[in-house]
Amino acid sequence: MFGQLDNSSPYDGGYELHPRDPSDLVSSGLSPYQQWAQGSPYKLIGGDANLDADPDHDSIPNGIEFIVGGNPTMANDASAKLPQVSVAGTSPNRIATISFRTTAASDDLNPELQFCYDVIN
Repeated sequence: MFGQLDNSSPYDGGYELHPRDPSDLVSSGLSPYQQWAQGSPYKLIGGDANLDADPDHDSIPNGIEFIVGGNPTMANDASAKLPQVSVAGTSPNRIATISFRTTAASDDLNPELQFCYDVIN
């Protein structure tokens, strides 16, 4: 179960843990999002655990709460974490900057900001 770790320079000793059998290793099989939604502390179940669900009724779906580090069970806690827009300069030389944060756990969703110049079409 234990094996001696490499003790060559610069290491002077140590041990590593090996399972008796590879079947001893357990994986939840859940994606990072599923682990976040269904695990502690939120423990969302059923439809409330869906990516597009909004169990706290703050109009921010779970998927966005996951990406920005919000709490899907506490209304409006993610609103300060949503993308922020700032505009500098004067017309016609205005520059808009959109700042947003993502959690490392959400990297597998490959979050990206989308925009368009025409909000009607």
